Amino acid sequence: MKTRLPFQPNTESKRFGFSSVSVKQSPAQRLHRHDEIELGILEHGSVDAIIGRNRFLFPPNRLVVFWASQPHGPLKVTPGTLAHVVHVPLPFVTEAGLPPAFLRRMLEGEVLIAAEGADQHLPDVLLVKHWVAQLAEGAQLGRQVVLHEVIARLLRMSAEDAPNRPARVHDKMPPLSSDANSRHFGRIMKLLADRCSEPWTIGRIASEVGLNPSYAMRLFRDVGGITIGACLMQQRIALAQRLLCTTDAKTLDIAFDCGFSSVSSFYEMFTRTCGQSPGKYRRTARIG
Repeated sequence: MKTRLPFQPNTESKRFGFSSVSVKQSPAQRLHRHDEIELGILEHGSVDAIIGRNRFLFPPNRLVVFWASQPHGPLKVTPGTLAHVVHVPLPFVTEAGLPPAFLRRMLEGEVLIAAEGADQHLPDVLLVKHWVAQLAEGAQLGRQVVLHEVIARLLRMSAEDAPNRPARVHDKMPPLSSDANSRHFGRIMKLLADRCSEPWTIGRIASEVGLNPSYAMRLFRDVGGITIGACLMQQRIALAQRLLCTTDAKTLDIAFDCGFSSVSSFYEMFTRTCGQSPGKYRRTARIG
């Protein structure tokens, strides 16, 4: 295992480091993205969420893991829901010696959910709460302990039979949010995720989903909390990150394959979003 220890704080931005939170979820937490691996669990309640192109229903007491570079956020939260979430910097995970197939699936956008009733000494909800408490103390030793325990849990998860299956996709079950706005929002999200490299305009997006452009813009912002344009850019950056981490494609090709009009605009937006150039990002986060 080549995990970099002792932990060295990232000096570029707190956005790219360890963080944790225990919170009563609220639908007001709209679409967002960040570069860490997210590990979360609900102690109580359930969350109807969108991650990338898909909607998921997350029940309590099931550990959920995904790369948070793709836009994600809750659409509906049952009253009394309590969530515990830990974010681990991507390089610490890619360098930890996890099985390549397991790691690649995570970096290609899958949402992984632990097996129900996994046989382990400490239930996941208590484990994640422990990680949150350790990170809240801010001690370097605590970060090292959490990192080792996170990697150990991911290794066990990769060996379980069930966790490598994606969480239940929402369109395969009765939807919690069945109103027209949620359906339209989901269609736009899937369009942006599946075809983010195309030269979209608001008019063309609205036409694809059969909506008036002004209505589509207003609806998306009301439900997702960000503009369609901002979400499209998030999807393009997420795709670029995946390609940099998992392929040998040239940066020039990645820029155009992700829908950027020039290499300079790609470098500028990528560096602004990720805190480092595409080349440096590839060197620190590349797998296999």
